[in-house]
Amino acid sequence: QGNWTGSIAGQLGSEGNIEADPLFCDLPGGDYHLHSSSPCIDAGDCGLIGLLGVGCGQTWEVPGFVSTIGEAMDLAAAGDTIFVACGTYEESGIQMKSGVTLRSETGDPACVTIDASGRGTAAIECVSVDATTVIEGLTITGGDGSGILMSDSSPLIIDCVITGNTWGPEPGGGVA
Repeated sequence: QGNWTGSIAGQLGSEGNIEADPLFCDLPGGDYHLHSSSPCIDAGDCGLIGLLGVGCGQTWEVPGFVSTIGEAMDLAAAGDTIFVACGTYEESGIQMKSGVTLRSETGDPACVTIDASGRGTAAIECVSVDATTVIEGLTITGGDGSGILMSDSSPLIIDCVITGNTWGPEPGGGVA
């Protein structure tokens, strides 16, 4: 379990060492508050992680509060995170918003598949979204015109698998 090797092998669980993502609100931006879904909340074994407490934007869980990713995105605002439970979601045309994080519950692309097959559009669309927008840990497939369609956008795409999409009659079109 984990990737502890060499001189730190055997350190898991000691002195606050953990192997899970602690889910900081904005690690690249230096916001070390914890997201409300962090495994370090009231865990007791995360050392000083969480010292600043919980304090990100709204968390939207799919399914849960809403039943689709698109519904969650419609409700989300900058600073919010959409956590998607493992499974396959037959959706397309999901309109990303600046400052919103769309993430599988585990951060692993094998957990969540967004399948846009037969819907005639890209699975995810990014129109004028900035670098505070994050798409993480998803498999994106079946998009027509691309898996992720971009227009004047620079989202951060982390650990995603973009496969089985088309560009017109041709295969390909992962990100266009």
